[in-house]
Amino acid sequence: MFEYTNRFKSVHYTLSVDATRSTYEYIRYPFNWRKLESNIETLCELSDPEKTEIHMCSVLTIYNMINIRNLVDWVHQHNWFAEHKITWKCIPDPHPYNSCLDVKWVDKELLEIAWMNMSVALEDANSYTRPALQKTCAYLRNCIDTEMDEEMVLKKRAKLKLDTLTLDKVREQDYTEILYPQIADFISNITMKY
Repeated sequence: MFEYTNRFKSVHYTLSVDATRSTYEYIRYPFNWRKLESNIETLCELSDPEKTEIHMCSVLTIYNMINIRNLVDWVHQHNWFAEHKITWKCIPDPHPYNSCLDVKWVDKELLEIAWMNMSVALEDANSYTRPALQKTCAYLRNCIDTEMDEEMVLKKRAKLKLDTLTLDKVREQDYTEILYPQIADFISNITMKY
């Protein structure tokens, strides 16, 4: 692939990465985080930084809202040492509109934790991460400040739990052993009367 792409005057890669370690593996099943890291290192080593852009694009969801800060830290650390820099981008509101994975359906406490995590990451931001961090922090702040329709919240939470349990059954896994404890507890405490 690199032999072929190196013939172009410019190349732009967009990598879909939503989290690190076990959260990444849960979202991007069945891929392995260590294998992804290795692939990214290879991509950076074999690509000419003068003509190749590498963007890492994330979608903020309930599953990764606590872990996504670790991904931003990973990008910062990578960029400190690598000649080939990575730009981090984030879509804070997953599609379709009003997806059950949207962070706006969680309780204010979890939103505050996520907002604080991203706000701290913003303090260390640079041109490769600042725009996406600002956008993500603004979205989280808006979710904290907006009162949601309680019936809609309960329906979306029930759908989230059903979808999560379905994923786990198909994949023969258990979200309580994989996702961050705060997220796993939130999902576990959802009642499915809808």
